[in-house]
Amino acid sequence: NQSSIVYPALGTPANFTASPSTTSSGLLQSVSLSWASVQGADSYQVEYNDGYGWSYLGNVYGTGYNHNSIQPVDTTYQYRVTAQSSYGIQASQPSAVRTVSGPETESRSFGSQVSGSIQTAGERKYYRISNPGYSSLRVQNSSGLSGTVYIHSASNVNNYSDSAIGSGTSQIYTSGGDVIVVVEGNGNSTGSFSFTVQ
Repeated sequence: NQSSIVYPALGTPANFTASPSTTSSGLLQSVSLSWASVQGADSYQVEYNDGYGWSYLGNVYGTGYNHNSIQPVDTTYQYRVTAQSSYGIQASQPSAVRTVSGPETESRSFGSQVSGSIQTAGERKYYRISNPGYSSLRVQNSSGLSGTVYIHSASNVNNYSDSAIGSGTSQIYTSGGDVIVVVEGNGNSTGSFSFTVQ
């Protein structure tokens, strides 16, 4: 009788890391995943969970993957990797889960005035403004605070403008999409601020 072929079990990918890439204002741009190779594995199944259950990202033949199509704010991503072989064998356990989170925003409507304060060195405040179209932003009534204001297109965070607090108006064309406003204190500067998007 011909003996059945027994393939060795695959191990769990070790040294799994998830490293975020961010804009200068701290918004998520992408996440770089890497892990150690598993003996006997020919590929790796990469999955993510953004709060709606686990979803397939790709089948990777190396030991790294870049997740580029991500939300810049208000989303937490979990990642895991499972070793596979060309014989159809899959590891019984995926890697440990790694988590990356974008900053949380406060929602504001177009035309409203926003007030806040920076209380600790290097702190940032994040706001999401709903559908302002072609927008201008002016920070007013800054009380002892020096720093930078960023205004981003929510659909493309690389489309942004920035200006120093108190220097005037920062504008961006967003084609009718939401914008993300980031107020950032410089150095040890703290204080209050207010602004309008109009």
